[in-house]
Amino acid sequence: MRPSPEVAWAGAHVGDGVYIPHMLREHRATTYRYDSGADRVVLVVRPASATKTPASAPAALLLDARRALVGVDLRGGKPMGEVVMWGAHEDVAETRDVRVLLVVDDDGDPAMVTIERASTLLATPDKTPETR
Repeated sequence: MRPSPEVAWAGAHVGDGVYIPHMLREHRATTYRYDSGADRVVLVVRPASATKTPASAPAALLLDARRALVGVDLRGGKPMGEVVMWGAHEDVAETRDVRVLLVVDDDGDPAMVTIERASTLLATPDKTPETR
């Protein structure tokens, strides 16, 4: 049995004292790889079955002040969902909406996230950001 991902709660007040909670299930990436020939960054959370097919998914790249990758928000605009983190939440300085290729494991959790055209989205995709 693998450990549960971290759960982070946040929320927003929307008038008349109404509070809408947001929940992120955080998954820590274990590997960051840049393929210069294909211009893609791959974040691996856990090994996925070779039979799993990547699916295109809406996401937001979480970037630091130097446009290095901190994580990938996979909620697709929904208040609750998954986030794959490489760095620390505190380092996020901006977000950028993109589509990613997502592979999920048998439980439906993110196993691998691929960011295409990485050199147009990240300042230095070939330099592996430090794990924080």
